[in-house]
Amino acid sequence: MRRSVLTWLVLGLLVLVSIWASTAYLGKPHLQAGNFPHEVAGLFLQGNPVSGEAARQQVNQLHGTDISVLEAYIATYAGQGEEATLWLSESASETEAEALLAAMDAGVPSAPAFSGYEKIQDGTDVYYYVRGMGQDHYYFQDDHRVYWLSVKAGDPWQVAREFRRTFRY
Repeated sequence: MRRSVLTWLVLGLLVLVSIWASTAYLGKPHLQAGNFPHEVAGLFLQGNPVSGEAARQQVNQLHGTDISVLEAYIATYAGQGEEATLWLSESASETEAEALLAAMDAGVPSAPAFSGYEKIQDGTDVYYYVRGMGQDHYYFQDDHRVYWLSVKAGDPWQVAREFRRTFRY
């Protein structure tokens, strides 16, 4: 009898820990493809964001190497002749996200597809900017998330700022 009570207590504890772990995500909010905002900066979500293994593979392909991320998402927004594609990755920690951003920033400015590199300080926020392939590109980090935003819009800077405000938790 004592053993079965102890077994049930241990099982109950395991269930509680599993629920906590799946929702806590190391204490950080966790996105899901189904809860992306439908509108950002006057642009509307086009279909469902790519997520999971498919998104991680595409992010790895962009980096040309296997990067360590827990989750990745790719979402396209469009409206009135403007569009933006958001590539978002979630790392296990802020330190891992910082390392990913540093690796991106080491390679992107010298990539032949890009020009006009700038580091932009906006209050406490830092953005990295390049132009290429007919679009403006901004990449940045907030806590455990790294973002790459490709924008084709009349005011790409305002679109980038609005995306960051919207996706910041």
